[in-house]
Amino acid sequence: MQLGKQLGAAVGRDLDDGAAGRVGLVVHRTFGVLYGITAAALVRRGLPPIVAGPAVGTAAFLLVDEGTALPTLTTYPLTSHARGVVGHATFGLAAGVLLALVDDGHRRR
Repeated sequence: MQLGKQLGAAVGRDLDDGAAGRVGLVVHRTFGVLYGITAAALVRRGLPPIVAGPAVGTAAFLLVDEGTALPTLTTYPLTSHARGVVGHATFGLAAGVLLALVDDGHRRR
């Protein structure tokens, strides 16, 4: 919801909680798809799947979660940051495992 509010403010709109939540959900899901595409592209370029997934998950956490929260970094409780670490680590590991399962070993070198 916070992301939705920030994006609304960036275009001069004050979104209510419901609208901000919907905007945030769309952006969050779009980023999730882009993370998967990025991890798959790294595997295609020769990075092992079990490295590509967690690398993308870590980058996503650092750039998106923490990067967008810099102005309010200290106002968020530690549990919010921990939840982001766990969520992105889980995504990265799952992406890496799934990519390893579908990797046919014919990556481009």
